[in-house]
Amino acid sequence: MKKKQNLPPEERDWRRTLIAMISVSIAALAALFFFVLHEEPVPVPSTEAAEFWRCLIFLGVALPGSVLLFGGLWSVLWVLDRPAVKTGAHLLAGFLSRKIALKNARVVYPCLQYFLFFVLSQNREFLQIPLGRDASSLTPQGYAPAYRSRCVFYRFQLVMPDKPEMDEKTMRLVLQNYITGELMNYGISGLSSCYLDPKIGRIPSVFIDRVFFDDAAHYLTLDVLYVCTAEAAEYVKKAIHMDSAPKQPDGTVYDDEAR
Repeated sequence: MKKKQNLPPEERDWRRTLIAMISVSIAALAALFFFVLHEEPVPVPSTEAAEFWRCLIFLGVALPGSVLLFGGLWSVLWVLDRPAVKTGAHLLAGFLSRKIALKNARVVYPCLQYFLFFVLSQNREFLQIPLGRDASSLTPQGYAPAYRSRCVFYRFQLVMPDKPEMDEKTMRLVLQNYITGELMNYGISGLSSCYLDPKIGRIPSVFIDRVFFDDAAHYLTLDVLYVCTAEAAEYVKKAIHMDSAPKQPDGTVYDDEAR
């Protein structure tokens, strides 16, 4: 059985004071609402003075009620576990942001799908990847947007019997060059061809984030980012910086050094 936590006297007194404040606020607010609901209206002549007194009476009732209401809510929030409240608010904000972002993805997804299929079909011989008859071959499992790093990523897949001869990193860079050239020369139907960030500058709107092959399912997966926000532009900047940064060689540990 869980033991009751012993609190210091100061904290116990503070909690009792807060509970008393909450009780008094709720009782006063309930009494105020009861008085307003059961008060019979008094006929007053329709004059400017009467309107002034009506407004004054309304303010006299509304302002104390608002103070009591917000005071009670503030007291409740203060008594509650504040880290838990902040976590709940953060989760709620993330849920709403993800919901709105994925709803916008319904419009962006088809445009990216037809654009990517066109670029792949134009460079099919060099890339040596199989393509279907139309753009639907890029979504064999349907649309699968993912919301991460405050950005929406669009997943496309190609069914392949064997792993492509070109390694994944090289294929991503080559495909990105083809996409950037198509965007700069002809654009993309239904979407903007670039995003102008005040800090970073002009960025192509379609960025290949990842390319990887699933040996078990025989899928070549492409994760594509449509750059249309400052968060997406910052993500692209960090990804390019990570690609260009020289990798540190792994240190070799010899037997005499491990002693």
